[in-house]
Amino acid sequence: MIQSIENNEHKILICLKSESKFNPCPLCGMKSHRVHSTYLRKPLDASILNKPVQLRIQAKKFFCLNPNCKRQIFTERFTGFLNAYRRLTIRLEEVFLQLSLSMSAEALSRFLFKLGYKRSGDALLDLLRRIDSTEKDIKNQSLTHIGVDDFSFRRGVDFGTVICDLETHRPVEILASRSTQAFKEWLEKHPSVELVTRDRATTYTKAIHLTNPNIIQVADKWHFLKNLLTVVKETISSRFPKGWFIMPESSITKKTDPATDITITNVNSISSHESLSEKEQAKWTLILEIQKVYQQVGSIRQTARQLKLSRTTVAKYIQLSEPPKQIRKPRVNQFVPLYLTLA
Repeated sequence: MIQSIENNEHKILICLKSESKFNPCPLCGMKSHRVHSTYLRKPLDASILNKPVQLRIQAKKFFCLNPNCKRQIFTERFTGFLNAYRRLTIRLEEVFLQLSLSMSAEALSRFLFKLGYKRSGDALLDLLRRIDSTEKDIKNQSLTHIGVDDFSFRRGVDFGTVICDLETHRPVEILASRSTQAFKEWLEKHPSVELVTRDRATTYTKAIHLTNPNIIQVADKWHFLKNLLTVVKETISSRFPKGWFIMPESSITKKTDPATDITITNVNSISSHESLSEKEQAKWTLILEIQKVYQQVGSIRQTARQLKLSRTTVAKYIQLSEPPKQIRKPRVNQFVPLYLTLA
């Protein structure tokens, strides 16, 4: 029952009073008429004429009449209008949910502030999690094909496990640990799983064998290609000498000895490029020098130590066959788009 309506410049205030005489216990379902006390709820409702609506509902608390029920006192429920422990009505939650699916939480927070609703980005994210929790629990019961992998909450310190639905390609669960026990407990709650794609670690393999050995295990595409690349590298390393190195063509010059008519390759010659600037020519000279020393010693570590360079630099430059091209991006003033919009 509406007691009063107040309309000011900032919001619309509506005072309501509950008239229900009976209310079922949310735990056992028995209806009760014994009122314990009243309390005030202040939820937000959908706006009217671009003004936020604040509700003040005088709700009741009831005694549970079931002597076997664990809950002796329960609060009044407003089914279909306002859920328990919520500060937003159901219809306003649906509006916020639809908006949050089309923009980020922080952007929506700034947008709602202009409409008179002070909601932080974290509060909007919590709203998304709560609304989607019931649907997610129902969907998770029918999962058959999942992908599992670990990730770090904080690099090198805290790790977790992300589980994705391979049919929708969307994450369905995040576990606070990447241990075997955590994934095993999750699998026990989802017996419908038939196939799991995983990485090469044995953590998830043990959990699958302990829960259901009949689950098909498949290495995911990324780890499959990584395994293939590792095998190819090991095969090449076993077939060729350890110091095998192919000099780039630009640093090799050939000449013919007129006496013997034999082509002689001179790897010590340094070709010059007329199109290079003085700085680029000096860098290319250094690169050829690195390749020359590497050809002699056959080790990246010794080359770096002899030339007093880092091993990363040596490993990068010995692979080059042409002078590196420096592509400089033009500087763009970040305020130009703003100027154009203001103009």
